[in-house]
Amino acid sequence: MNKVVVQTYAALIVLILVSASTYVLYDLSRLSRNNYENNREKVMELAMLIRSGGTPGSEELQDILRIDLVQGESERVLYRSKALSSSLLSLVNGTYEYSLDASRPDTLLRIRSSLIDRAELLPRLRILLYTASAAVLLSGLILAFLPRSRPVERVEIRALSAPADTESDHDSGLMSSEYLSMRLESELKRAASFDQDLTIAVIVFDGLDPLLKLKEVSPEIRQFFVFRDLCYEYGAERACLILPNTELDDGIRTVRDFRKQLEKNFPHISAWGGLSSRSGRLIDPDLLLTEAVSALRKSRQDPDRAVFGFRADPEKYRARLAETV
Repeated sequence: MNKVVVQTYAALIVLILVSASTYVLYDLSRLSRNNYENNREKVMELAMLIRSGGTPGSEELQDILRIDLVQGESERVLYRSKALSSSLLSLVNGTYEYSLDASRPDTLLRIRSSLIDRAELLPRLRILLYTASAAVLLSGLILAFLPRSRPVERVEIRALSAPADTESDHDSGLMSSEYLSMRLESELKRAASFDQDLTIAVIVFDGLDPLLKLKEVSPEIRQFFVFRDLCYEYGAERACLILPNTELDDGIRTVRDFRKQLEKNFPHISAWGGLSSRSGRLIDPDLLLTEAVSALRKSRQDPDRAVFGFRADPEKYRARLAETV
């Protein structure tokens, strides 16, 4: 499964939960402020009743948690009354202060009242719980129906062990063409297992020394191309180069750069190149070589295009596969 998709949905779920929590907290804050203002008139009437020496009844003490009469900066308690409402039911409290005697401003009647109780909080918590449950359920459904990437089949790639004397029958300095097909098949499997591209280039050289043949340019080839064990002879005057993890256009640029360097160092030698790439296909190595040789013929027919790439038609390739099945 795409990691970015999972991270996107996780961020969306977190956003939903944060939004719901913010709404509930805002609603509780608004409710607390409203209740504080609404209770002020009721608490003031209760304070006046106490100030006049009356005894408050159960109706006046509803939502009242405690009544304290304090004096001085040290708030010495002169009178404390536990009201009828249970403090266990109160979650947010508000405190109101009134002076019992104008001549004694240091004597205060402090009344603590409940602003939010469980009866008001629980419905809002249920909203938050339902939102969280819906977000988790939605995420489960989304993850269940998201397409999952199929595991890539692991292909064991073993290096081809060539004998010490297999450089070439002609001592060209390049790997022997005898092992080209096997190595190309191995590299194609490796590229498919890692979902990478692979390009091969067949290069023909004109103007080689009749005695040296490819040996004249093989040091140049092995110096320019990093993977020396992927440089093969492919006939008396041709070389085949395997370029792993390389797309066709990048391969064309690489061969063009090699051709410029070669003709600079060997002005008497000309080179033409034909390339083909895997391009996401599960292709036979012999067919890939055939495509590269076909591109090489095209390059020799057009002097202005010394390096030519074979671009496979996916529709024709699928039709060809369908015929062989």
